[in-house]
Amino acid sequence: MDQPQAARAADTIFVRDYVCEAEIGVFQTERGVKQRLRFSVDIALAPGVAAIDDAVDTILSYDVITDAIAAELRRARVDLLETLAERIAARVLVSPKAKAATVRIEKLDRIAGALGVEIRREPGDFDAPVDGRPGVDLVFLAPDALLTPALVAALQREAGPGGLAFLLAPMALSHGVAGTEGQRIGELGYDAAAWAGAARLPAGAVVSSVVALGWARKAGKTARIAPARLVAGAYDPPAAADPVTMLLWLQGALGAATLTALGGPAAPWAAAGLPHRSEV
Repeated sequence: MDQPQAARAADTIFVRDYVCEAEIGVFQTERGVKQRLRFSVDIALAPGVAAIDDAVDTILSYDVITDAIAAELRRARVDLLETLAERIAARVLVSPKAKAATVRIEKLDRIAGALGVEIRREPGDFDAPVDGRPGVDLVFLAPDALLTPALVAALQREAGPGGLAFLLAPMALSHGVAGTEGQRIGELGYDAAAWAGAARLPAGAVVSSVVALGWARKAGKTARIAPARLVAGAYDPPAAADPVTMLLWLQGALGAATLTALGGPAAPWAAAGLPHRSEV
């Protein structure tokens, strides 16, 4: 018989023996030079976080660890390994999927062996968690707002550091289907619209997970969101498949910085307190 979920030990993901170079240290001999640091980070996962149907968004990506290390090494020079370990722990614990983090950092060039520090932290150990990830600007395109390179270029000029992503008006895949089946069909309509947009914007990328969105952003690609897989693997899926509900839900699921609706009637967006534009 399976153990009750609350009684199971937390699953753990980890990155071990990850070596990077950085300038760090109190002593004068450590200033102006880089030395090798070896990172080992273990993240205990929150209850219920596990692979479901082999879906990537139900687990915590290893990129959370390596991206946190890279971001803190870029952020500023520090004197102490303890400071660097605290900042990495704070960054990875931003994710609600993380229950605790153990961070071990070793200097490899100071002595014949290694010297370092190891800390274990939980989210409540920090007054204000650090999230250095800029959120994407998410734009809903109504049917009368055609996805074209000129439109993308205009919106990219206004976009923040997190880049640009589109949710295209869903295609009508079925008529008169109610209940759970109808909602699922509605969600798949957004996926169909995202793939249909490939003909009008071949340089973009269709993304169906948070991880895929991250890679699209790193590659400088404008994303078209295909949300059906995101919704299927969510702990708290949207209550409906209409554009307003879906856009608001995606704000939390993707960590969107801004939401805008482009084209179509303004009334539903105004009622939800979301910005609406008739043209760019």
